[in-house]
Amino acid sequence: MAQDSQAIRTYRFYLLNALDHIAMAHEVEAGSDEEACELAAAMLKEQARHPAIEVWDRTRKVCRHPERRPQEVRETA
Repeated sequence: MAQDSQAIRTYRFYLLNALDHIAMAHEVEAGSDEEACELAAAMLKEQARHPAIEVWDRTRKVCRHPERRPQEVRETA
């Protein structure tokens, strides 16, 4: 079934600090996961204070910029 228009969703953008803790959060409306990820990448590029951003759709992680490589994942004690 084809849709004439995309539904707008509200995503949460989390700007992360150097320790990967949430420093700031923003709600952003986008028509798709791809659009939300593009907006997040642009938001991250426009500022220098935070090294990473994550995009969430409720409890589902949509993307992260920059993507973390496996060796960057920290073990928690």
